[in-house]
Amino acid sequence: MKNFIAQIDISIIEIVPQKAQLDILKTILKKNENIVNHSIENIETRDDFLSLKNILSNSKNIDGVIFFSLIQFCYDNSKNINLKFLNTLSKNYEIIFFRENIIIKNNKDFKNLEKKLKLFKINNLNIINKFKY
Repeated sequence: MKNFIAQIDISIIEIVPQKAQLDILKTILKKNENIVNHSIENIETRDDFLSLKNILSNSKNIDGVIFFSLIQFCYDNSKNINLKFLNTLSKNYEIIFFRENIIIKNNKDFKNLEKKLKLFKINNLNIINKFKY
């Protein structure tokens, strides 16, 4: 059994409530995959993923993190997507992005997708700006 932490997107919670996000994320997992916990950042910590980092540091037997969207790495005010934390995560965990249908199984997958990921924020500024506040 693979155990995942679900990272809920606080910025879209008025449109897609927390329970709905969890239910949606569960639908793409395989039979041998399970969400064992979830994390939701507040607006002040969403750029740093402090809640998620805390859960991961205090949890054992976690195989991956499932995010609602790659947009969750784009809320800061920088011009580029925040790939530093994503790179760190990929060294220890499988990463799934529901909206973009992206699965990063390991750091090698991350390195192969890095150029594509760098373009994500630039190519999706319209939708990202709708949810920044």
